[in-house]
Amino acid sequence: MTPPHVSPAQSLSLKEYVFLREEIRHQDNLVNARLSWLVSSQSFLLSGFAVTLNGSAQSLLPIYAKLNVILVNSLPAAGLVTDVSSYLTIWAAISRMRNIRHIAGSSHPPRLPPVQADRLTRQLGLSGPILIPLVFLTVWLAILAGRWIL
Repeated sequence: MTPPHVSPAQSLSLKEYVFLREEIRHQDNLVNARLSWLVSSQSFLLSGFAVTLNGSAQSLLPIYAKLNVILVNSLPAAGLVTDVSSYLTIWAAISRMRNIRHIAGSSHPPRLPPVQADRLTRQLGLSGPILIPLVFLTVWLAILAGRWIL
């Protein structure tokens, strides 16, 4: 299904406009779902990491001490992989929205808003999905760097 190419001289039909708005809405919902999943997974991994750090000092059985060491070493890697892969999927949806805006151009039916908000509003709205994964990435990198330094 290929959306119509719209020249600047012609306006989008109502059907084309609705189609493109729905595509934008779908991608926006994907960004929200992916960001929610990222925050949930990172919270789970960071909590597990904190519990594991505390558990390794208090382990009574040697086998659990070994498991704690494995978890302390693997949870930061899992956090990094999860963060980067989620970030890529978020950027994929943002890129798709950019393509849809390009297809729509600046044309839209009279008395209706553009397919998507103006540039500043879009950038402010996307600051969370763009910056939150970077925060988690920084945390995991700081944990890994701290382990190498200590």
